[in-house]
Amino acid sequence: APGSQRRSVAMAVAALVLFALLAYARFEITQGASAAFGFVDTPVQYNSDRWVRTWSYLFQHAVYGKLLVLPGHLSWDYSFDAIPLLRAGARDARALAVCAAYLALAALAARSLAPGRGRRRLLLGLQVVIVPFVPCSNLFFTV
Repeated sequence: APGSQRRSVAMAVAALVLFALLAYARFEITQGASAAFGFVDTPVQYNSDRWVRTWSYLFQHAVYGKLLVLPGHLSWDYSFDAIPLLRAGARDARALAVCAAYLALAALAARSLAPGRGRRRLLLGLQVVIVPFVPCSNLFFTV
């Protein structure tokens, strides 16, 4: 129904606007300052090579996705070298985990947007997982 689709688009736009306002408020409150974690807490942010940082953060997303699906090896502390840096970037075999994680996420998103049964539940499930993850993902600001 066209009215239902229009309402869905309006809700999505409203959610994006709300997220943008919250991000702006956070930036204003912190004046753009990042958290004051030391090298032992987050060695990724102290690496001088931008590609190593990027691939390492993306690999962290893949590891967290794996832990979400297979939580058998959870740890209470992921500081320092618990998740090693991807120093070789795309040439590192662990980059395949990054590709697999984001391809799986894209496949789930495509399935949730395709017509058919269960797509609303899948979309809601993706939102429940992704929305809380975005602020701590290092996509918009370094944590």
